[in-house]
Amino acid sequence: MEHSWKLFALMFVLAEWIEPGDCALNNRNQITYVNRPYEIKRENNLTIVKPEPPPHELVAKMARYIVHKSDWTALATISTHAPIVGYPFANIFSVSDGPIHISKGIPYFYLTDMEISVQDLKEDARTTITMSLAQTHFCKKHKYDPEDPLYHGWWFGKLVINKICLLDYFGGVKDVDLVEYFATNPL
Repeated sequence: MEHSWKLFALMFVLAEWIEPGDCALNNRNQITYVNRPYEIKRENNLTIVKPEPPPHELVAKMARYIVHKSDWTALATISTHAPIVGYPFANIFSVSDGPIHISKGIPYFYLTDMEISVQDLKEDARTTITMSLAQTHFCKKHKYDPEDPLYHGWWFGKLVINKICLLDYFGGVKDVDLVEYFATNPL
Protein backbone atom coordinates (compact mmCIF):
# COMPACT_ATOMS: atom_id res chain seq x y z
CA MET A 1 0.00 0.00 0.00
CA GLU A 2 2.97 2.35 0.30
CA HIS A 3 2.71 3.21 -3.41
CA SER A 4 -0.75 4.77 -2.93
CA TRP A 5 0.52 7.31 -0.41
CA LYS A 6 3.37 8.33 -2.69
CA LEU A 7 0.90 8.94 -5.50
CA PHE A 8 -1.46 10.99 -3.37
CA ALA A 9 1.31 13.10 -1.82
CA LEU A 10 1.57 15.11 -5.04
CA MET A 11 -1.93 16.53 -4.85
CA PHE A 12 -1.49 18.33 -1.55
CA VAL A 13 1.89 20.00 -1.74
CA LEU A 14 0.40 23.41 -2.55
CA ALA A 15 -1.83 23.52 0.54
CA GLU A 16 -0.75 25.27 3.71
CA TRP A 17 -3.64 25.56 6.14
CA ILE A 18 -4.28 26.19 9.83
CA GLU A 19 -6.39 24.28 12.35
CA PRO A 20 -10.08 25.25 12.83
CA GLY A 21 -11.46 22.67 15.32
CA ASP A 22 -14.84 21.45 16.52
CA CYS A 23 -15.64 20.87 20.12
CA ALA A 24 -18.31 19.47 22.39
CA LEU A 25 -19.38 20.47 25.88
CA ASN A 26 -19.65 17.78 28.51
CA ASN A 27 -22.62 17.52 30.90
CA ARG A 28 -21.07 20.25 33.10
CA ASN A 29 -20.94 22.57 30.08
CA GLN A 30 -17.16 22.66 30.08
CA ILE A 31 -15.87 23.72 26.68
CA THR A 32 -12.96 21.64 25.50
CA TYR A 33 -12.02 23.69 22.42
CA VAL A 34 -13.42 26.74 20.64
CA ASN A 35 -11.36 29.27 18.71
CA ARG A 36 -13.82 31.57 16.93
CA PRO A 37 -17.56 32.36 16.56
CA TYR A 38 -19.60 29.19 16.83
CA GLU A 39 -23.09 27.74 16.77
CA ILE A 40 -24.29 25.79 19.83
CA LYS A 41 -26.89 23.04 19.51
CA ARG A 42 -28.21 20.38 21.94
CA GLU A 43 -28.43 16.76 20.74
CA ASN A 44 -29.11 13.78 23.04
CA ASN A 45 -28.04 15.59 26.24
CA LEU A 46 -24.79 16.67 24.62
CA THR A 47 -24.05 20.22 23.57
CA ILE A 48 -22.51 20.33 20.12
CA VAL A 49 -20.40 23.35 19.25
CA LYS A 50 -19.95 23.98 15.54
CA PRO A 51 -17.51 26.73 14.64
CA GLU A 52 -18.62 29.09 11.92
CA PRO A 53 -16.39 29.45 8.86
CA PRO A 54 -13.67 32.06 9.21
CA PRO A 55 -13.91 35.38 7.37
CA HIS A 56 -13.47 34.86 3.63
CA GLU A 57 -10.44 37.19 3.61
CA LEU A 58 -8.49 34.59 5.60
CA VAL A 59 -8.06 32.28 2.63
CA ALA A 60 -5.73 29.75 4.28
CA LYS A 61 -8.04 29.45 7.27
CA MET A 62 -11.07 29.06 4.98
CA ALA A 63 -9.31 26.38 2.91
CA ARG A 64 -8.45 24.43 6.05
CA TYR A 65 -12.01 24.82 7.34
CA ILE A 66 -13.44 23.41 4.10
CA VAL A 67 -11.03 20.45 4.16
CA HIS A 68 -11.89 19.77 7.81
CA LYS A 69 -15.67 20.01 7.32
CA SER A 70 -15.87 18.00 4.09
CA ASP A 71 -16.87 14.36 4.34
CA TRP A 72 -16.85 13.86 0.56
CA THR A 73 -14.64 15.09 -2.24
CA ALA A 74 -14.50 14.83 -6.01
CA LEU A 75 -11.08 13.54 -7.07
CA ALA A 76 -10.15 14.00 -10.72
CA THR A 77 -7.47 12.03 -12.53
CA ILE A 78 -6.24 11.69 -16.10
CA SER A 79 -7.93 8.51 -17.32
CA THR A 80 -5.84 5.53 -18.38
CA HIS A 81 -8.90 3.45 -19.33
CA ALA A 82 -10.19 3.01 -22.88
CA PRO A 83 -12.08 4.66 -24.51
CA ILE A 84 -11.47 7.80 -22.39
CA VAL A 85 -7.66 7.62 -22.18
CA GLY A 86 -6.30 11.12 -21.61
CA TYR A 87 -9.65 12.61 -20.58
CA PRO A 88 -10.34 13.96 -17.08
CA PHE A 89 -12.07 11.40 -14.88
CA ALA A 90 -13.78 12.46 -11.63
CA ASN A 91 -14.77 10.15 -8.82
CA ILE A 92 -16.44 10.76 -5.44
CA PHE A 93 -14.63 9.62 -2.29
CA SER A 94 -15.23 9.71 1.43
CA VAL A 95 -12.46 11.80 2.97
CA SER A 96 -11.09 12.74 6.39
CA ASP A 97 -8.34 15.09 7.46
CA GLY A 98 -7.72 13.06 10.61
CA PRO A 99 -9.14 13.13 14.14
CA ILE A 100 -11.29 16.20 14.90
CA HIS A 101 -8.96 17.85 17.42
CA ILE A 102 -5.60 16.90 15.91
CA SER A 103 -6.24 17.07 12.18
CA LYS A 104 -3.36 18.28 10.03
CA GLY A 105 -5.21 19.45 6.91
CA ILE A 106 -4.12 16.46 4.84
CA PRO A 107 -7.01 14.57 3.19
CA TYR A 108 -6.93 10.81 3.78
CA PHE A 109 -8.75 8.22 1.66
CA TYR A 110 -9.51 4.54 2.28
CA LEU A 111 -8.75 2.86 -1.07
CA THR A 112 -8.30 -0.36 -2.98
CA ASP A 113 -6.07 -1.11 -5.97
CA MET A 114 -9.26 -2.16 -7.80
CA GLU A 115 -10.50 1.46 -7.72
CA ILE A 116 -10.44 3.11 -11.17
CA SER A 117 -8.93 6.34 -9.87
CA VAL A 118 -6.15 4.47 -8.04
CA GLN A 119 -5.30 2.67 -11.29
CA ASP A 120 -5.16 6.04 -13.06
CA LEU A 121 -2.90 7.49 -10.35
CA LYS A 122 -0.46 4.60 -10.68
CA GLU A 123 0.06 5.64 -14.31
CA ASP A 124 -0.14 9.43 -13.89
CA ALA A 125 0.02 10.93 -10.39
CA ARG A 126 -1.48 14.30 -11.43
CA THR A 127 -4.80 14.86 -9.69
CA THR A 128 -7.07 17.52 -8.24
CA ILE A 129 -9.75 17.43 -5.58
CA THR A 130 -12.84 19.60 -5.10
CA MET A 131 -14.61 20.16 -1.78
CA SER A 132 -17.55 22.43 -0.97
CA LEU A 133 -19.56 23.84 1.92
CA ALA A 134 -22.68 23.72 -0.29
CA GLN A 135 -24.24 20.80 1.63
CA THR A 136 -23.08 21.78 5.13
CA HIS A 137 -25.05 23.35 7.97
CA PHE A 138 -23.43 26.72 7.15
CA CYS A 139 -25.15 27.17 3.78
CA LYS A 140 -28.45 25.80 5.11
CA LYS A 141 -28.35 28.04 8.18
CA HIS A 142 -27.72 31.20 6.15
CA LYS A 143 -30.07 30.06 3.36
CA TYR A 144 -27.26 30.30 0.78
CA ASP A 145 -28.05 28.56 -2.48
CA PRO A 146 -24.83 28.05 -4.42
CA GLU A 147 -26.84 27.92 -7.65
CA ASP A 148 -29.01 31.00 -7.01
CA PRO A 149 -29.28 32.84 -10.35
CA LEU A 150 -29.11 36.24 -8.58
CA TYR A 151 -25.41 35.78 -7.90
CA HIS A 152 -22.39 35.82 -10.23
CA GLY A 153 -24.14 35.86 -13.62
CA TRP A 154 -25.19 32.20 -13.76
CA TRP A 155 -26.20 30.67 -17.09
CA PHE A 156 -27.40 27.22 -18.20
CA GLY A 157 -25.02 24.78 -19.83
CA LYS A 158 -25.65 21.40 -21.43
CA LEU A 159 -23.35 18.39 -21.43
CA VAL A 160 -23.35 16.31 -24.61
CA ILE A 161 -22.92 12.72 -23.43
CA ASN A 162 -20.70 10.49 -25.57
CA LYS A 163 -20.01 7.61 -23.17
CA ILE A 164 -21.40 6.32 -19.86
CA CYS A 165 -19.58 3.86 -17.62
CA LEU A 166 -21.44 2.55 -14.57
CA LEU A 167 -19.89 1.19 -11.38
CA ASP A 168 -22.86 0.27 -9.21
CA TYR A 169 -21.99 -3.18 -7.89
CA PHE A 170 -19.15 -5.64 -7.56
CA GLY A 171 -17.58 -6.92 -10.75
CA GLY A 172 -16.17 -3.83 -12.37
CA VAL A 173 -17.33 -1.07 -14.66
CA LYS A 174 -20.11 -1.64 -17.18
CA ASP A 175 -20.67 0.29 -20.42
CA VAL A 176 -24.16 1.80 -20.71
CA ASP A 177 -25.78 1.93 -24.15
CA LEU A 178 -26.68 5.58 -24.84
CA VAL A 179 -29.85 4.77 -26.81
CA GLU A 180 -31.10 2.60 -23.94
CA TYR A 181 -30.01 5.24 -21.39
CA PHE A 182 -32.03 8.04 -23.00
CA ALA A 183 -35.06 5.76 -23.58
CA THR A 184 -35.16 4.60 -19.94
CA ASN A 185 -37.46 6.22 -17.35
CA PRO A 186 -35.31 7.24 -14.34
CA LEU A 187 -37.92 6.13 -11.79
